[in-house]
Amino acid sequence: MRTLFLAKIKNKMNKKGISTGVLILILVLAVFAYSSNMLGLKDWLSGLGGGEPSGGTGTGETTKCPSSGLTEVTINSQKALATTATAAITDYYVYDGDVLVANGNSGTDGISTFDVGCGIGKTYKAKIINETRYVGYYGKDITLKADSATDTHNLQLYTFGMVKIDGITNSIQNVGDTSATWIGAGASSVGKICNFKITFHVNESTSAYYKPLIVCEANSTIITDLTLVGATAADSKVPSRLSPATGSAFHVYEIDTITTEQATLVLNGKLQFGSTAAKATDTNTKCRIIDQAEYKLADYKTLSMEEGWGYGAQNSETAADVGAEDSSQVTINIAGSNSTSGYCG
Repeated sequence: MRTLFLAKIKNKMNKKGISTGVLILILVLAVFAYSSNMLGLKDWLSGLGGGEPSGGTGTGETTKCPSSGLTEVTINSQKALATTATAAITDYYVYDGDVLVANGNSGTDGISTFDVGCGIGKTYKAKIINETRYVGYYGKDITLKADSATDTHNLQLYTFGMVKIDGITNSIQNVGDTSATWIGAGASSVGKICNFKITFHVNESTSAYYKPLIVCEANSTIITDLTLVGATAADSKVPSRLSPATGSAFHVYEIDTITTEQATLVLNGKLQFGSTAAKATDTNTKCRIIDQAEYKLADYKTLSMEEGWGYGAQNSETAADVGAEDSSQVTINIAGSNSTSGYCG
């Protein structure tokens, strides 16, 4: 076809009396335009003969897709950190652009197999997750390549873990010390910044706690601020299912994901006493750790992947807990009225 095309050009040029040098230059440019597919010339000529344009993006049968026009997707989900191959039971949600086109469950073997439309350059987005509260798996978003007969993905997913707070103490104590874990509060503590520390770890094998929030509750009059060193302030992320005691306020901080691979962790904190430091009701400072997880909204089937899913420490529609179980709450005692005893008293 290329030879016929070039011959036609040459004949037309000769009839118009163009010089041989100019004709050669035109032929060279024509060869270059065809071979490089400049301006779609090669595709256009191929189309004249009934062929399929190269690099097409249709979803019908192509040279790389099977005659069925479908790609078989296989997802093998395994439990991350497990010492032996352990299947992770997951659900899959597949989106073509903003439209949910397939969803289902892997079953106990952790293997999900399903078909999607095949086409050169065709891709889908998929969310692999198990939302079951306390015993599920944190989700992963993946891209499915549907331009050939098969597409296989092997995933390692973290299961929801449990966090144990080993203790909360003033900064000069260690967890397990027999002396009282208090911080002095009284006239001598007015305006002082007193240090404390929280010790914790993930206490369930081969699991994780995703971007956990440290939620501490402190009396608003006596303690004007509470900070955790190396953590990010996240007061806006506290779930509404938790409520501070009357006269107290939450101070919330976010830390990186923790797993059972990590040793016991220690967070150092600071309490800022205000102008009134006398002992009052509910002055003891209490802290707990809660994780954050994804969850699907009630109308997720009619929404895009970005809009149909939420993320946080609770379901925004129902206020229900999501993800891993909250840790137990621990307390650091604030000493009695005008006390000079205890650390920082």
